[in-house]
Amino acid sequence: MRRVIVIGAGIGGLEVGCLLAQQGDAVMVLEQNIRPGGCMQSFVRNGLHFETGCHFVGGLKRWTPVWRLFRQLGLTQLHWKEVKGHDIYIGNDYYHLPCGARQAQAYLTKCFPHQKEAIKTYMQTLCTIAHCPLDQTGPYWEQNAWEWLRSTITDEHLRDVLSAMSIIIDMKKQRLPLFEYAEIMWGFITSTKRLQGGGEEIIAYLCQRLKRYQGALRCGCNVSRIIEQDGRVAGVELTNGERLEADIVVSAIQPAATMRLLSEGSSMRPVYKRRITNLTSTPGCFTVNIQLNQPLRGSKQGPIYVHRAGTPIWDDTGKDINHILVYTYPNQNAIDILTPMDWEAVEKWSAQPMGHRGQEYEEWKSKMTEQCIDLALTALPELQEQIVETWSSTPLTWHHYLRSERGSAYGTYKDCRSIATTLIMPRTPLKGLFLTGQSLILHGIVGTTMSARFTINQLAINQLTINQICMH
Repeated sequence: MRRVIVIGAGIGGLEVGCLLAQQGDAVMVLEQNIRPGGCMQSFVRNGLHFETGCHFVGGLKRWTPVWRLFRQLGLTQLHWKEVKGHDIYIGNDYYHLPCGARQAQAYLTKCFPHQKEAIKTYMQTLCTIAHCPLDQTGPYWEQNAWEWLRSTITDEHLRDVLSAMSIIIDMKKQRLPLFEYAEIMWGFITSTKRLQGGGEEIIAYLCQRLKRYQGALRCGCNVSRIIEQDGRVAGVELTNGERLEADIVVSAIQPAATMRLLSEGSSMRPVYKRRITNLTSTPGCFTVNIQLNQPLRGSKQGPIYVHRAGTPIWDDTGKDINHILVYTYPNQNAIDILTPMDWEAVEKWSAQPMGHRGQEYEEWKSKMTEQCIDLALTALPELQEQIVETWSSTPLTWHHYLRSERGSAYGTYKDCRSIATTLIMPRTPLKGLFLTGQSLILHGIVGTTMSARFTINQLAINQLTINQICMH
């Protein structure tokens, strides 16, 4: 029986912990916060429950690879509710893209009949990539998503429609891998679901499952150092001086933070440590949580994407709010508005403690909140009379409460031009130290679950290598 310590009790750490405990390992999951969950937690304002990061999940169609992973973890038995479609607003144009591959293809063909064959090719390619075994996805990692989209879809407006749901990923023309774009889009198109109990329902279930298989969870445990002995991992040391022995350590926190837990005399290869430390973090989120006096007209239940007219969806480098996701809560009078935000937007306040960042910071947050609401009003004018109260959070909030690297919501960037450098494998050069989480493959709940399975495979058979993943 192997002694395994998992650092971090977000969804990735708990999934790995459950899978290892289920196969007989002695597992202890350590969480620095007072409760598990990470960005899967919810919080309460005026009696309303708001989600931090778990709003909806794409790709949970029965018997798909992602669905099988969820079933293995027992997550398919939770209270999932099917979302019927995605509402997309691009300037004055509106589209309701239904969930389901055939339904979506038929709808897009009806809207863009001159692109019928291109839409068919688009859907077939996404399907192929989504069902491709992980060790055969190398060419899709190295292929540029924008170049493929531009060569496949010749209608510029249709390209915008097919990019409108991807604002939460790295929409950079030069570097976004086709694999990342295809997996996320195929998931949203084929099946989008949300949980009645939100992200905390997943966390509560995984904690129960961990306990059922004799695994342990300790919260309020801040790991200060990964202990090494004879060139391999021997355990961890906590900030209170306590030492916990282990044969294997799996870090579910961001990779750069993991590298900082290694001592200067570590056996870790310096070149590897530098590479991981220097990887660029993806943006965080600016989020507006809104209490309403009544539900939105028409009982809108799906994700709503709103893009300002005349602004690019790809490579938008403006400082204003041009692209938002509006999330409606099904059982309460509340919505969230989310928009990507780089760390640089808030960095000048990062040295100041939470609650003491001054009037300038509060005024800036108010300005960003107004911009988010103003853009939402272009699609949902009825919202104007329904707002009771608003609250906002920034990448600084993620950094403070979740210890997220530079407030990142989605891990580290993948770059199709240098995928061998930016794609992280679970196994590290330090014997016994493994990584997991959304920085490895994809972000979000689905990506983190795929990474958890990938980490377990590495621990079990140790057959996948970076050359196999990135093979031509």
